[in-house]
Amino acid sequence: MKKTTFPFFKSIFALFLLMSATGFAQNVDIILTVDWPQWSTENKVEFYDPAGMLLQTIDNGYDGAGPAANPYNETTVAVSYPVNSSTTAGYYVIVYDFYGDGWNQAGSLTITADGDTAFTFNGSFDTSGTNTPISQTIYFAVEEAPAPPPPFPGVSQFDTSGNNYIEYIRGNMPIIISAPHGGVIQSGETIGGTFYPDNDSALPDRNCGGSDVRDDNTDILIHEIQQSVFDQTGCYPYIIINNLHRSKLDPNRESTEATCSDTDALFYWNAYHDFIDDASNRVMNTYGKGLYIDLHGQNHGIPRIEAGYNILAADLNNTTANYLNTVSNSTITNLVSNNVGGLTQEELVRGPNSLGGIFQDTGGVFYHAQGNSSCGTTSGYRTVPSDYDQGSFDACDDTRPNNNAYFAGDYYSNMRHGSGPAAGDGVGGGGTIDGIMTEVNRRVRDLGTYNGNVYDTRPQTLVPFADDYAIVIKNYIDLHYNDFATFSYTANTYATGGADPTPTKTPSVSSVFTATPAGLSIHEGTGTIDLSTSTAGLYEITHAIGVAGGAGLGTCSVYSLTTMITITNTLSTPDVSEATFAMYPNPTTGKLQIESTQTISKVIVYNLIGQQVKTFNMEADQNSIDISELKIGSYFVNVQSLSGNTYTKLIVKK
Repeated sequence: MKKTTFPFFKSIFALFLLMSATGFAQNVDIILTVDWPQWSTENKVEFYDPAGMLLQTIDNGYDGAGPAANPYNETTVAVSYPVNSSTTAGYYVIVYDFYGDGWNQAGSLTITADGDTAFTFNGSFDTSGTNTPISQTIYFAVEEAPAPPPPFPGVSQFDTSGNNYIEYIRGNMPIIISAPHGGVIQSGETIGGTFYPDNDSALPDRNCGGSDVRDDNTDILIHEIQQSVFDQTGCYPYIIINNLHRSKLDPNRESTEATCSDTDALFYWNAYHDFIDDASNRVMNTYGKGLYIDLHGQNHGIPRIEAGYNILAADLNNTTANYLNTVSNSTITNLVSNNVGGLTQEELVRGPNSLGGIFQDTGGVFYHAQGNSSCGTTSGYRTVPSDYDQGSFDACDDTRPNNNAYFAGDYYSNMRHGSGPAAGDGVGGGGTIDGIMTEVNRRVRDLGTYNGNVYDTRPQTLVPFADDYAIVIKNYIDLHYNDFATFSYTANTYATGGADPTPTKTPSVSSVFTATPAGLSIHEGTGTIDLSTSTAGLYEITHAIGVAGGAGLGTCSVYSLTTMITITNTLSTPDVSEATFAMYPNPTTGKLQIESTQTISKVIVYNLIGQQVKTFNMEADQNSIDISELKIGSYFVNVQSLSGNTYTKLIVKK
């Protein structure tokens, strides 16, 4: 008969002695598993602690009786024991065989500690006998499971429950995206051909009011956006996903409504927002500022995206010129006070370079080919607010919601994690991470057949939309945030006997300076050049963001800039400063005026990853260039004079 024994009082006493001797050391859960396919009554296992106290015994009678085909297997309940790393004087087992021929048919024993294998025995003894019992004593270590490797960009990690309800994928760029309402787990529904049982008794359905309607496919959309950004740039935005169905948890509400005061649901609510806080802290520590986007889906009557900044519809509907510049407490408050182009809140919310304006001008080819055009649009994605106004009636005016449905971005997550006022519970707000809530319309989320699973019968618009969404947020960062790697020295030429120069750079960024070829002594953290130990020559200096000290940024190299520095044995070239060169207007729609006290020979335009996109060989009396043919974005314009001096400035092309 089945027999597992626990010498209870002895085990408790031994456990107490072990814990006393080790100062209440860390414990692990031990589980023994035996699999005896044949002659199970011949086998036995005894498990002992380091003091020789018998803790557990497993056998099936241990008398050799019964038929050959008498299989037996057992897995014991988990019991907590102190760790002991010795393999010669720690925990041990004595394994037995009644007839001396080893465990038949590859019988085995496995012992795990906190789920990791601590010991295995394959049934082969180091001795043998003929119709006589044999035994073998084997010591093994019982240790804590090794700490999991630190998460890195592009790889999922989850809350600590083991249920994978809350998912976090670290990024390495200044963008954070969350999806609170797309989860399918514990829905009790069949979605995409897969049934998701509602079988976690610890998570009852929410019953305290509020919607439990799922934002269809936003859980897939957020993954596709992250992957598309990576495909385009080699960098990952941070993403956080609530995989639970909204009937179990709504993390876009304050905790009481989100969980209906259920303590288990509260654990997941905290995990969700803790992950966003972690992402925000990492972005701030690396880039000094960034953008948080709360991704939702809606099915309002007008097929357009709704971008919410915690600016009420009544304020957006106000027709006073530049009225939005008087509205306070938006969730992009930090951006309004600190953006690369110096734009006003009015321009940032519904100008041509607003998020809505960029959506209006980006992609949409496949979306419109499916008959989704409206109000004269044939490309891009209608978004409110933006600069688009067909003017024929309110439903075609995307500069303001008018009397139409509109989500203003005044819900919990955008408030807590944006740069405006704190959320209703007093948590969050302020800081240098801005927040925008995007409510995307239903027809951009159609999946059709996706990864072999049928979700609906419509053409798949979600994946091409994710590609366009990725372009939009990348361009938005470039236009308004990307001075991350900007740096400059006061001159382009230095003598080895001069004072060591230190560049100015964007404050609050984590960065590293490098130089090629060898010969320039440069401090990787500050960019200070040690002229006394440098060799004369021409050097390319690169300022890259977030790669120092194992910051975990993987291969992301979008945010880096270079400049050329000449080191001479004797200073013979005058310093180049703002007084020598000037460029305006900035931002510009195309024409760029250049003033200089020196004769300009050449102007080179680079994109933000250092690629040369335009070169102008200047005439003697030429003092302007035209970059209107370039795409909207930020560029570095390098001016070179006949005397060999160069000057570089970041210019925003609108």
